[in-house]
Amino acid sequence: NKLPSAEFMKNGAWQLDSLICFNKSSDRFVTCLMCKCQKYKTCNAEDLHFLYGAKISEKWYFFLGATVYLPRNMYQKDVHNPLSFAKLHEIALKEIFGGYLTKDGEINEQFFKDNFEDTGWGVTSGKKEDFEKAYLQKVANNWYSEKKDTANKVLP
Repeated sequence: NKLPSAEFMKNGAWQLDSLICFNKSSDRFVTCLMCKCQKYKTCNAEDLHFLYGAKISEKWYFFLGATVYLPRNMYQKDVHNPLSFAKLHEIALKEIFGGYLTKDGEINEQFFKDNFEDTGWGVTSGKKEDFEKAYLQKVANNWYSEKKDTANKVLP
């Protein structure tokens, strides 16, 4: 659909990380898109894009969050070749998924609060339904710059 929020995928190779972290109630998840830049003469970094999922009224909605930029010179001497997906996954284990489990190996619900209910969402009430409205707005915003009227198809 030529969504502007996904245009970065045209500039390189990407994979969905093999780890998907669900909360205890299985209505939220965090994973990442690992992106390798293929423009060898102009790129010197790869990126990890947070990918979120929220189940609202029995439907799943997906949206991107923050991006972690990985300068190649921090991980290897050769800055002209992209980092491998194996290396990107290794970095994602720390940078994206680091707080998912507690020291006892249990799901850390605070990890999900930090990703889904922090002040960056612009919600001051702290109510779950207000955060869900913010998620739905983020999903709808993916379509706004498109010429076709598809935003109504995204919202419930």
